[in-house]
Amino acid sequence: MKATLLPRENVRLVWFKAEGVKYQHDRKVELYYSESNLQQDAISRTGTFQMVFQDVPKQVPASQIVIFDKALGLPESYNKTSGSVGPRLSTEWQDDLEVEITDRLVTYDTGKETIKVEPPSPHLRSRLKEIEIRERDDIVTRKLVVKNLTARSIDGLQVKLYENKDIRFEKAKVEPSKKDPPEYSWLVDIEPDASGTVEFTLRLHITKTFEIEKELPPGTPLPPPRQKTPQVQMANPPNFMNRAE
Repeated sequence: MKATLLPRENVRLVWFKAEGVKYQHDRKVELYYSESNLQQDAISRTGTFQMVFQDVPKQVPASQIVIFDKALGLPESYNKTSGSVGPRLSTEWQDDLEVEITDRLVTYDTGKETIKVEPPSPHLRSRLKEIEIRERDDIVTRKLVVKNLTARSIDGLQVKLYENKDIRFEKAKVEPSKKDPPEYSWLVDIEPDASGTVEFTLRLHITKTFEIEKELPPGTPLPPPRQKTPQVQMANPPNFMNRAE
């Protein structure tokens, strides 16, 4: 694809104009999960994109730029750039309105719970009997559906999944194009007015801790409740200013 780049103009200065510049759209969807959203039936997501121009003939400073459609000669988009690096120029990342993204729950399998008991720390032993730790691993399968809302193909949309200490990647229907834990990436090509999918399985580790308090022996009196300090208030405080001498 090729485009014409124009700067903002004023009376004194035209920064640059470049015609027939080769460019591409870089698109991505980033997936972060927690224990709560991993269990949701559906999550609406927003992708982002930037435009990357190659062989720009002039150094471009950080500025706003106007991108024209070569065939129509009309502005296609308004964007910002942090400036060119050599012959390469890219715009800032912004929301991608040309795709519709839904993250759906496929299956949720609750794992077997294990229970471990530990003694309380020394400063809690007067109150606590023990610490109970319950752990389990749940297996969750989700499907990301990306719909192309345009009349042209979308190539190389990047889906990036990020692990954390409790959520780990297990497998996928289509192997990631790149594995670099804790990041996993897929490249998705989508035909016009069609949808692309990425289905994957995650392992969720859940830990819950309970403090088990000591039972008081029969007949042990309960500690008395705290009493509020009584406050004394005079109903009619004397008026010393009006007292006769």
